[in-house]
Amino acid sequence: MKKIFICIILVIFIPCISFATTLKGGVEKVWTVDSARKEVFKNAKTWVDVSHYPATDPNFNTNKDLIDRKQFDGMGRHIILFSTGDYSVRYYNTIAEVYTYDANGNLLDIEYTLYPSNIYTRKDLDKYENEVIYPLKTYKHSYPDGKIMGIILGVSDTEAFAFLPNRELIQHCIGDKCYDANNNLIYTRKSE
Repeated sequence: MKKIFICIILVIFIPCISFATTLKGGVEKVWTVDSARKEVFKNAKTWVDVSHYPATDPNFNTNKDLIDRKQFDGMGRHIILFSTGDYSVRYYNTIAEVYTYDANGNLLDIEYTLYPSNIYTRKDLDKYENEVIYPLKTYKHSYPDGKIMGIILGVSDTEAFAFLPNRELIQHCIGDKCYDANNNLIYTRKSE
């Protein structure tokens, strides 16, 4: 009798547990290079007007001072320093844009990330702490001509695809490993 009771309980509750998981977690999409390429180039703009941006970093002295002090996150911005001396800045009040400058503060390019329509600042983004906002598209345009240089499709916290404007895959990163179009390891990166 106990065995029958346990079987009945399992028959009733296992489908419920499975159903609850499906409702809560959903089914994650499995991305391929082709599906990522199709998604990232859907409605892609090959040119944007960047003429209204200043040709030089308006916060050059402050940004250089922060770089010299190795304070890359704070004072309302996140800075990335490249080995070439170039640096990128994402301001918390305009997180959808990243500006890349050369070592002298001349604007090289601008990246635009298409967040959901109600995310404009880092504070807005922080509200989504545990929610899925992927896939995210980032378009990189050169300055001053505004031509597209590349497109990145972030499909999760740990996976992204990068393409050239001609739709050629540059790299596919999964976790700390990045691969080329032939699935050869290009480099590894530190995951947080």
